[in-house]
Amino acid sequence: MKEFKGKVAVITGAASGIGRAIAGRCVREDMKVVLADIEEASLEQAETELKTAGGTVLGVRIDVSKRGDVERLARQAFDKLARCTCCSIMPVSPPVVRPGTQHGTIGSG
Repeated sequence: MKEFKGKVAVITGAASGIGRAIAGRCVREDMKVVLADIEEASLEQAETELKTAGGTVLGVRIDVSKRGDVERLARQAFDKLARCTCCSIMPVSPPVVRPGTQHGTIGSG
């Protein structure tokens, strides 16, 4: 099985449903996790629960339909967790982060 320990996952829609389940699995795999969601209260709850479970977690409230929010998400992920090594499924088709510069580059998925 592939080793995920210490890698970084950025997960959109992470406050509930499939995104929340993926985030939980990433924490169990000892990954660093960036939770991104538009629902602030649910996002804060998910962040608290995953930190309590021992995860290294950063919650970022974003609207994935807004390029500026996605760029801010990328900057925070790189600034706080060093680098992005893995990205999760996005439920919509927003811009995606691609390696290439200090903070990655943003392009359409």
